[in-house]
Amino acid sequence: LYRTRFNGRVSAYRVTDGIVIDLARVKKIRQASPGATVNDVIVSIVGGALRKYLLAKDELPEGSLVCGAPINVRSERSSDSIGNEVGVMTISMATNVDDALERLAAVSAHAQESKAYSSAVGAGAMMDITRGLWPQVTGAAFRLATLAALNTDMPTPIHTVVSNVPGPQVPLYLAGARMHMIMGIGPVMDMMGLFHAVISGGGKITINFVSCREMLPDPGFYRECLLQSYRELESAAIDKKSTRKRRARSV
Repeated sequence: LYRTRFNGRVSAYRVTDGIVIDLARVKKIRQASPGATVNDVIVSIVGGALRKYLLAKDELPEGSLVCGAPINVRSERSSDSIGNEVGVMTISMATNVDDALERLAAVSAHAQESKAYSSAVGAGAMMDITRGLWPQVTGAAFRLATLAALNTDMPTPIHTVVSNVPGPQVPLYLAGARMHMIMGIGPVMDMMGLFHAVISGGGKITINFVSCREMLPDPGFYRECLLQSYRELESAAIDKKSTRKRRARSV
């Protein structure tokens, strides 16, 4: 596995920005790749953005980068807990694939494999993996592991986090004022210095990223990379749909 500029020691300074896209458009994009989900589309957009950003820095690894995707692994029948038990599923972002639709297909295929693995190992095992990843759970153990990774050539299993949280699709109000947008934010830590908080609500999807300023000194440029990645994927999906319609009319 590869390291990037986001897999090192983070500073005390943060940068954040984000983009807003229509949920309906994302749902149309996923139709261009059979079996793809909304989350696959989001991961593909992030993968394309990271590819563009790291290419511009001449730092793109040959192989694909991997994101960590928090998932709910609580069993309704066997768990006595209230709320979610959160595990982490790893997904290849296909950052080594230039074509936007081919990247989406690759992300979707890998996500399906990861979901099958997550189901196979079970909630208990996934929770154990989570305890090995998040500092608020492991405390000193995580800090020691991180220190070892920082001071050696130990590979990192996750290059960034893409946390997708489905929100309410019905209008919400507070004291009579309608909520028009929901944006999330997430933590960064040593070895994982880039976090993407994705929330859908009110027909929109927001992708808000947080990073260390020293790792991401130009957040405006990374935001543009996200926008370009989304637009390229949408354009490719529209072209594919138009081609299918032309072929259907000619038959």
